[in-house]
Amino acid sequence: MGAKKARKEKMKNWADNCPENCLHKYLLVEADLARVHGLVDKAMKLYAQAIEEAKKNEFLQNEALGNELAAK
Repeated sequence: MGAKKARKEKMKNWADNCPENCLHKYLLVEADLARVHGLVDKAMKLYAQAIEEAKKNEFLQNEALGNELAAK
């Protein structure tokens, strides 16, 4: 297994087991990966989900980051 895939799986595992703390971070990474690969619609949906999760769990800095990245 490649290092990138292993890190992605580890982050997904954290998001699954502790969504309050990790899901929004996982969604931000997935959104940015989608953006880099030119999947703008998918990226925007993932940014919106990440922003909502961060807001719901009071991670204001990550909510702001998601808004900033989505605006770009």
